[in-house]
Amino acid sequence: MLDKVNSKTLSNSVKHVSAGLIGAAGSGAVNAFVPAKHKRISKIAMLVGATIVAAASQTGNSKLKPTTSALLGVALRQGQELLQETLQSRFALTDNSTSSDKAIAGALGLNCPGGCQGSWQGGLPALNSPDMYDTVYEAIPEIGAGSENSFA
Repeated sequence: MLDKVNSKTLSNSVKHVSAGLIGAAGSGAVNAFVPAKHKRISKIAMLVGATIVAAASQTGNSKLKPTTSALLGVALRQGQELLQETLQSRFALTDNSTSSDKAIAGALGLNCPGGCQGSWQGGLPALNSPDMYDTVYEAIPEIGAGSENSFA
């Protein structure tokens, strides 16, 4: 199987993965402008619409098109976000959570304390550290010619 990998197949794979990521990121960007009370219906509409258009765009083609990959990226992101919202209270992790609850929460991206910054991308744990922004740093005194700390 790996003997079939060449620059053409690798380039094609990168093209489709990139298109999927762009579709997912683009759908998140669009959804950021939707008012909070309409977000759920917006996600459902994007999921269903992207799935239908992706299926229609592939009719009669045996090769996957990059536009289909982008549409699948939209559908995957919105689908996962809807799953997360639906199952978040069911799989709220505690010290007493079962192994299966932990595995499901991890698979769905629900295992971040306080929530993840990104949904299906796995988030950036460093950005989930509010204490990091409250750190106070002391200023280092100026060292210049003529001061007691001067080397001149």
